Amino acid sequence: MIDLAEYTYPKGLHLLKSWQAGSNEAKAEIKSVFDAAIAGDFDDNFSILAPADEVHATASVHMLALAILHDL
Repeated sequence: MIDLAEYTYPKGLHLLKSWQAGSNEAKAEIKSVFDAAIAGDFDDNFSILAPADEVHATASVHMLALAILHDL
């Protein structure tokens, strides 16, 4: 099972940068994360509500996720 804590800053950012640069290894690693998410491995994480006293912006993150899925 994939541990999302392994992708905290800056590792997750480095992985995205490698994928954007065309790394096949990064693409395979990102695919495994997306496959786990689709399989429901992260459902508990998605049930955690964001704090109400902070500003949250997700539209650009959603677009990035769609771009990655399109590439995979």
